[in-house]
Amino acid sequence: EKIPEVEEVWAMDRLDELISKVDWFVVTAPITKETSNLIDARRIGLLKKDAYIVIISRRGIVDEAALANALITKSIAGAAIDAFAKEPLSDESPFWDMENCIISAHASAYTKEMALGRMNVFQENLRRYLNKENFLYVCDKKAGF
Repeated sequence: EKIPEVEEVWAMDRLDELISKVDWFVVTAPITKETSNLIDARRIGLLKKDAYIVIISRRGIVDEAALANALITKSIAGAAIDAFAKEPLSDESPFWDMENCIISAHASAYTKEMALGRMNVFQENLRRYLNKENFLYVCDKKAGF
């Protein structure tokens, strides 16, 4: 079924082609054995010079050294990063001094509404637990997330 807001859906076997075409590359993947270091130096090198990368996924998916090099050499236009391999990010990290890089805390969008939503899910799951019902939003351990 076609979704009006979505022009195309690309499978993972076309990731390299996609990366080479986009202006904005947003990484939202969970960390699994398939996604670990998925965005490596080679793939970062596929990004256009005027492309931006936004990382709001889990740490370990993007090669940070390769990304830092791409930002320093201006091989890409910029980055916004919400997750690093080691957190908190060390004071010595080169990312702090880059004008073409935005760094946010790993909870980049904490709002009152999000806190209320989390509390509502907790309360609902507690109710379900007491009534021996299935929980909302259960992680699939076999899938890795």
